[in-house]
Amino acid sequence: MSRYSIIILLVLLTVLVGCSSPSVPQPKPAPAPPPEPIITNSYDFAASLGLEADYLKELHFDASAKEFIGYLGSLSVQMRGIAEDSGLIEKLITDKQITGDEEGYFKRVVGSYQNEIETMQPFLKQISEKEATDALALNLSNFLKVNKNEMFYNLDSDKLPLLLPQALFVADGVIRKYASEIVFGDNWGRAVFPYASTMVDNINNFWDIHARALDIANDPDYMAGGHSIEDLLAPGYFKSEAVGSTDNGINAAEDINLLLQNGSDQVKAVLRLYARNLTREGRQGIAEQVRVELTGIDSWSIGIYSYEVVIAGHDVPAIQITEDDIALLKSRSPDPLLILDLGNNHYLPLQWTRTSILKSTVDVISVHFGTSGAHIPISDLKLE
Repeated sequence: MSRYSIIILLVLLTVLVGCSSPSVPQPKPAPAPPPEPIITNSYDFAASLGLEADYLKELHFDASAKEFIGYLGSLSVQMRGIAEDSGLIEKLITDKQITGDEEGYFKRVVGSYQNEIETMQPFLKQISEKEATDALALNLSNFLKVNKNEMFYNLDSDKLPLLLPQALFVADGVIRKYASEIVFGDNWGRAVFPYASTMVDNINNFWDIHARALDIANDPDYMAGGHSIEDLLAPGYFKSEAVGSTDNGINAAEDINLLLQNGSDQVKAVLRLYARNLTREGRQGIAEQVRVELTGIDSWSIGIYSYEVVIAGHDVPAIQITEDDIALLKSRSPDPLLILDLGNNHYLPLQWTRTSILKSTVDVISVHFGTSGAHIPISDLKLE
């Protein structure tokens, strides 16, 4: 083979090798993402969460503000509207900053109220969402504005008052009748129904209800219908109402009288309100039992909550009592007290104060709360 032939052969081999191993184009590197914007103010932080709120523009931006805004952004539209329209947010950020304590207070109040509203939704759905939101915001606003010394428990207390009790939907605190009796008039068949419109009326009339209830609650000499509170809650009353008990109401009369004389201020307040509602001064209409719901409304207006309980088909208020009240009652008799522990509070049914006096056939106590209630076996109660 000639020298030229060898050269040509080498060239061909070089070409063939190049063809058998083609070069693979390298991908271009992806462009770097733009840097995350640095958020330096409360308004932009809220906007990043989908929350447009002009009132946050001047709020000092720090860790407490971020926590507050984050919680605010997590609320439903209705609940955020209630917090805004009630003046609660304005109250907290009026100095253009929010502290850790204020942020915690906001979560506590709003969270508690939100739970109440969710519980009462079956009743609230009777009216439009706007009407409900307006009323619920006004309700919170009333509790924010009322003087602390005019409430037994307020929104700054360790124990928050209940803002939306069932009684608000069932009876009218000004007309002093069951809402059903007002609606049906002479055709009322005694069935009691809840009405969201009645709740709205009670909230709108909060200040009138509050003023009257506070005067009675704080007056040890109050006369209702020409009778003293002591006369209205005398042994004769408890004897006439001694359904399901074996002692003709004697223990209840003595326990309640002791609380009326030496019990806590909140217990005395509820007993005075209840006694008034036994008379025509306190209740109107044809249904005597409206006294229970009216006591619930009156107590609500001064920051005390009383549950409605039923034993042996008879309903009475269950009065919130303190540890000192329990000690006072034990000093009268060592017999076990009939106490309901509900929501970290103690409640004493007004008509039945001792478990030992219940008839053997009475084994359940029914408690009304929210839109329904619960049946609690007497045997499940903690004996005090």
